[in-house]
Amino acid sequence: MAKIVNYRDLDLSFNRHPLTNDVTQYVESDSVKKALRNLLTLKRYEKPFHPEINSGIYDCLFENTSSLHLDAMKTVVSQLVKKYEPRVQLYDVIILPNLDGNSFSVTLNYSIINLQTPFNFTFNITRNR
Repeated sequence: MAKIVNYRDLDLSFNRHPLTNDVTQYVESDSVKKALRNLLTLKRYEKPFHPEINSGIYDCLFENTSSLHLDAMKTVVSQLVKKYEPRVQLYDVIILPNLDGNSFSVTLNYSIINLQTPFNFTFNITRNR
């Protein structure tokens, strides 16, 4: 019999839940989605004692974009997710550049290990001025 696990993560902004006055939690698919976003938006040296945990996407905003460059980014993102997010079975990474807006659109197609439902998560990374 398969063990059923409920995934729960705290909201990193530490907002209070209006009814319980406790810290807000993310559950199941929202928890995994938030963890993926946090993982992929980490910059080098933001995680103490682990400078190797970064996707390098922010560094790529200032580079000339080519198909080889996008393939390298996809490889780095997929390796990062496979290594540091064990709750996810990653199927595909799609990175689309927006050259005029200095941004990237990152789409992850994945399923959560205990939930065999496929999920699609898209977020944009833009350059701050």
